[in-house]
Amino acid sequence: MKIKSFAKLNLTLEILGKNSSNMHEITGIFQNIDLYDEIEISESSLDSVDMLNHDISQEDNLVFKTLKLIKNELSIKDSFKVKIYKNIPLSSGLGGGSSNAAATIYGLNEMMDLNLDISDMVFLSKKLGSDIPFFFFGGTCHVSGLGENIEKLNNIFIDKFNLNTINLKINDKTRKMYGLVEDKNFSKGDKTNYLKKIIMKSNKVLPVDFYNVFFDIAKLNFKEVNKKSFEMESLFNNCSLSGAGMTLFSISNKHSNLKKYKAVNTGLEVVT
Repeated sequence: MKIKSFAKLNLTLEILGKNSSNMHEITGIFQNIDLYDEIEISESSLDSVDMLNHDISQEDNLVFKTLKLIKNELSIKDSFKVKIYKNIPLSSGLGGGSSNAAATIYGLNEMMDLNLDISDMVFLSKKLGSDIPFFFFGGTCHVSGLGENIEKLNNIFIDKFNLNTINLKINDKTRKMYGLVEDKNFSKGDKTNYLKKIIMKSNKVLPVDFYNVFFDIAKLNFKEVNKKSFEMESLFNNCSLSGAGMTLFSISNKHSNLKKYKAVNTGLEVVT
């Protein structure tokens, strides 16, 4: 089975505070774009994950961890080979690893006739990562809680996205970025609720409607992010950040050397 595994952008991302387990509660609008990895799953004599154009150890690959978890949870004895052709930059805030993990769960469910519904797949995926549940719904969604609460919204009306991924070598990037969050960065979700109303009225979404709690944190702590965001602001008159970084994006149909992407209405797409 071959599956397109789409990237996401965070049009808004707010942190409401911490729960009783000291985990950050979020609210945000997530959006898939037509940048995708290609996942191929086939039966094999042993479990393996081959990332064809990147050198990442199998044990560190989220897809391999996903494969092992699903087999263990559902007592599956068969083995599988998963090939991944990466187009989504690694550790970029675009959700590539989470999207790949969702594609693996979805693909195994189809291949093995496991009869898992979306709630079952979300339950399993929560043991692997908080971004994964979104990709089973895909398109435009309101995501909240620890990432497990997903509400599908209307299809978005918006110009194309210009992406600029900054390759910074940051060990355990997401954990480090959350470690930089202070109480003053917490908000009440007003920006997300406002954008949600715009989308549900099918009004055009504008850059002024975007917000990411990590954007100012990234600009303050990483000179390259500050520099590139200034350049994109100068060129497009707007700039935002996806995830915990470090992909910057702007909305415009203006010509530039940056690749443009459009919004799509699915997180996963079965090819064969």
